[in-house]
Amino acid sequence: MTEKEHTEIAKNLLVGRTITDVVYLSKFDCEQSLWNERPIMIILDDNSTVIPMADDEGNDGGALHYFNPDKEITETIGVLWND
Repeated sequence: MTEKEHTEIAKNLLVGRTITDVVYLSKFDCEQSLWNERPIMIILDDNSTVIPMADDEGNDGGALHYFNPDKEITETIGVLWND
């Protein structure tokens, strides 16, 4: 699949959506996926969710990089260890 095709899929899923909640993925859900780290789960207005992963194969939860150049804010939204 090309970059253009990937971009179009992402746009169709995400553009215009509103974030309604953000929670960390539960320990149970991470255990079911055999993940050691608990990433945040972004819940959207159509009840869909976005969960950062370590890679395309879903081998573990991942962190998010946040950047707002207008407010000069850079932040890493990290993962929690699933202990």
